[in-house]
Amino acid sequence: MTLFNIIKRVYKYIKLCMKAPFILVRGSRFSFTSIIEKDVYLRKSTIGKYCSIGMHGYYNRTTVGNYTSIAGGVTIGAMEHSHWALSTSTYLSNEGYDNRETIIGNDVWIGTQCVIRQGVKIGNGAVVGANSFVNKDIPPFAIVFGTPAKVYKYRFDEKTIKIIQESEYWLKSPSEAKQILITILDGNNK
Repeated sequence: MTLFNIIKRVYKYIKLCMKAPFILVRGSRFSFTSIIEKDVYLRKSTIGKYCSIGMHGYYNRTTVGNYTSIAGGVTIGAMEHSHWALSTSTYLSNEGYDNRETIIGNDVWIGTQCVIRQGVKIGNGAVVGANSFVNKDIPPFAIVFGTPAKVYKYRFDEKTIKIIQESEYWLKSPSEAKQILITILDGNNK
């Protein structure tokens, strides 16, 4: 890593810390390589490396993998009103929060204004269309949208998905990951 890249990362980290009043981080962790916009509320959540998190988001007990991009206005794992309790009021019942973790895979794209329920798992490489309501697990590399979100199609054929999954490029630095993806693309074009 060059001195320039180190200075650039330190600058980005300082810039992120300066936004701290606008990013509510309660018991959460995030990588300084990720970009988190203003007015994002993180509660007991983890944001992976090289992610882009849009403004005005809410994340409760959410784990986000590396290289994931989430647009603004997304709500993940929010409190649900406890219709099964004697009262649905948050003043009278705290049953709306549970311990289910929502897991967003690596290199996932989630469009603006999506709502993702507590406990849902979204597979690596999935794409969630804008304004979707996700209440069930999404398989890797699926393209989903709607209310409730349904699988429209898959981004690649099964063989390519398997090759990509096995490469685990999301565990690498951007330059290494790009090289892996180029190798996969070259192998598929033969």
